[in-house]
Parts: sequence; structure tokens; C-alpha cells
Amino acid sequence: MNNKLNILQETITRCLDDLYGMIREWEITKFENFHPRAVKLLRREQNFLVVADDEMYFEDVYRMIRTDQINKGKWTKKDERKFQEYFPSSIHLDWEEE
Repeated sequence: MNNKLNILQETITRCLDDLYGMIREWEITKFENFHPRAVKLLRREQNFLVVADDEMYFEDVYRMIRTDQINKGKWTKKDERKFQEYFPSSIHLDWEEE
């Protein structure tokens, strides 16, 4: 009886470990979809700053990043669309139609 109980406990423990693993993977996927850059930096164990969109300097930081990325040629249409969602009255970049 004791052996069967041990086997049952081990099986339950393995199932719970698998379930927790699936939940963690689901959360990571959810976070990646929400903010892929942050997850990429976390995976690389790189330090980064977090500026929430309700902080008073959010717009300044976002515009500084935008300018830098435009100058480096790394700013994309997707980046610009997201930027315009936050700041619709901003000057739009002219993108060639694909």
C-alpha cells in the first residue's frame, strides 16, 4: 500500500510539474506577443529600462528612441503605426507603399 501511495505521489508531482511548465510557457508566449523586445532582452539577460505609458516622461523617451532608430535605419512601418497610436497628432513619416 505504501509503495502504491509513493508511486501515486510521484505521478501527481510529475503531472503538476508538467502543468506548471505549460503555464509558464503560456505566460512567456503571452508576454512575447505583448512586448517581444522585453522578452528578447530578458532571455539575453541584458539590463534595460522600463518606462510605463502613464509616466510623465514616456512621450519624451519614446520620441528619443524613435529618432535614434530612424537615424539608424531600424524604424519600421510597424514601429511607426504603434507610435502613431500613442501620438496621433504627431507628424507621420512618409512610407513607400509595399
